[in-house]
Amino acid sequence: MIGEAKISVEWGITAPAFGALWTDWVPWGKLGWPSLELYIKSIPMVLAAYIVIFGDAVQCQAIIKDAAKHRPDEPVDYNPDRTHLIVGLRNTIMSVFGPDISMCGPIWAAMTVVTYERWKKGREQMDSIVGGVASFRWGTFTSYFILPLVTLTKPILPAALSLTMIIQGFVSVYVGAREARSILDLGIGGIVAGVLITRGAAWAFAAGIIACLIIYGSNFFKGDVFTKRLWADQDVLDEAK
Repeated sequence: MIGEAKISVEWGITAPAFGALWTDWVPWGKLGWPSLELYIKSIPMVLAAYIVIFGDAVQCQAIIKDAAKHRPDEPVDYNPDRTHLIVGLRNTIMSVFGPDISMCGPIWAAMTVVTYERWKKGREQMDSIVGGVASFRWGTFTSYFILPLVTLTKPILPAALSLTMIIQGFVSVYVGAREARSILDLGIGGIVAGVLITRGAAWAFAAGIIACLIIYGSNFFKGDVFTKRLWADQDVLDEAK
């Protein structure tokens, strides 16, 4: 509306560069297979990525659990272990047949929040969460081939990405704070976040381990067992489990 993005709508059907994908983005093409040294150097990033994926699984579980209270008519069967297996299998295939780093995560937070927020409002708004998620994904997939939609959205992608990251950040902090069992957990989370921003994943991973060792000591794997729970409903949840 203010003219910041230059909109120029074109008509027709897009022609994705599948040929270039098959020759330029695959190990047997121009990229080649990574060297052993690169695999070794990537170990800290792999560990950090696993933590991120684990956090995404917890995040998705928290979003579903919060929404499920409003829709007892449709139980949602979510299993983090199954999610890890599906994501691992998909990423193994994608890493060879056309890697797409931006689509390798287990959750699209903005889409998940929007979909479940509408699902919470009842069958009149969304009959089933399966249909809601499927409609969203098929809609986005189909729009890749509709040139007017591609040319309309491409100029505003930076703004759209910013909004997506704002939602992602809000959900991550919200869920992370809810999952923290004590103020000590929040403190360690803040340290890791600060190091991650300033120094990168490897340093953040090491900082988190050192912080847990210093603060929790022999209770490294148990966490804070002395401080009163941060949230009142956690004891109730633990008893229910």
